Amino acid sequence: MSHRCGPGRAFWCGCVAVLALSSCSKATTSRLPGTSVQTDIGASRPASETLAPIEAFDFASWNQRFTEQRLTYRTAESRVFLLCAKRKGYTIHPREVDREPELFEPDLPDRRKNGWHLSEAAPPDTVELSEAQQLSSFEDLFGTTSDTIPIDQGLYRGTSQVGGCTGEAIRAVYGSNDVWNDLANGPYRIHNAATAFDSAPERDSAEAAWRSCFQQRGYRFESRDQAKQSFVERYKDHDANRATIADEEVAAAVADAECIIASGLVEMKRHGVEAYLAQLSPEAQAELSRMVDEHNRVARDAPRIQAEADKALGSR
Repeated sequence: MSHRCGPGRAFWCGCVAVLALSSCSKATTSRLPGTSVQTDIGASRPASETLAPIEAFDFASWNQRFTEQRLTYRTAESRVFLLCAKRKGYTIHPREVDREPELFEPDLPDRRKNGWHLSEAAPPDTVELSEAQQLSSFEDLFGTTSDTIPIDQGLYRGTSQVGGCTGEAIRAVYGSNDVWNDLANGPYRIHNAATAFDSAPERDSAEAAWRSCFQQRGYRFESRDQAKQSFVERYKDHDANRATIADEEVAAAVADAECIIASGLVEMKRHGVEAYLAQLSPEAQAELSRMVDEHNRVARDAPRIQAEADKALGSR
């Protein structure tokens, strides 16, 4: 008999059921990057440009090139975790790793194909546990309770498990806990700090322009979150025509993206990131440069690591 539970529903990440690939946190649950995969990585850019080294602005702004490259090592991490779990005798359920939210410019080609990705609702990678495996699963997959490190995302601080298969994946993809911590949590801390430099008048003007643009296209929503939530609710209706809803989601997501660009929201974010970078102390500049260098190294090696893990998973 086996059990299933969703990711991050309780303290210890629900480790007595099907374990979603989550990084367990004592303060709160923090998902391990690489748990849910967009198959057309870099669809809006040539591969040579997608894999080109990023710079400090890319890292702080979370622009498309940065998030596409993050996806490569989040996916590699997920695959190595699954390979370790499978080697230890667990039944695994690989899924695709989700694209992270757009925090800078919208990806129009992806919007035209997938909308906001609301229709997928695919479960994350999971590891299925038998009754006999439940007692040993946490240590096997996440390590002992002493295998924790502090994490700081700026608005959230806690601890994360880095032992077991999680630790094996971290070492394979990142080389060390410190580099994993820099790349898993550092971007949140940097982006949150940069957001504080957004100009309030410029933001208010751009948001008003977005609302006017979106409403002129026939959408009566006050915010992007409200628009997306309306589709989430429609997908919950099991009697509804999901294909029709998906087509309408794509149309709304494309209109949203085009209005984001037309309204000046991207330029507002650009000005905020530039202001943040301009005021960094030499020490903060050195820290950011280190994380950018780590990102470029890990992103460069991730496709090879993923390919090797995928080959091993397919041969076992």
